[in-house]
Amino acid sequence: MFKELICYINSIKTKYEANVWKLWFERLEIRYTDFLKERTYIKTEEGKIKWWYTHKNVKTAFRTIKSSLDNLFHYINYDGLEKDTNGLEYEFSHLKQKSNLHRGLKINRRIALTYWYLHFVNQRRRLK
Repeated sequence: MFKELICYINSIKTKYEANVWKLWFERLEIRYTDFLKERTYIKTEEGKIKWWYTHKNVKTAFRTIKSSLDNLFHYINYDGLEKDTNGLEYEFSHLKQKSNLHRGLKINRRIALTYWYLHFVNQRRRLK
């Protein structure tokens, strides 16, 4: 259920859909609170009892979504705002490739390379 709800995020296009999604998320939290709090216990050779959350990855994903809930749907309010960071990650990986081609650059030249790269990327976007 949790995975299906998370996968649905990319198809949300209106404020109404975002509010419905948030309500479903809250219901999911109430329904699966005990599941998220489950612990696994083990007794060590020294006699101490150690524990960890049984569903650590699900709990971490849930907590991450919950903490970013206020900022999750900004793209609905602003036209032209991307709903994910894929384009940004592409630009940074491309910049990293360019920077790695010139590994011997001193820090001030590396900063200049980054500045000019971003300058020309913005110029290219304005022309489109």
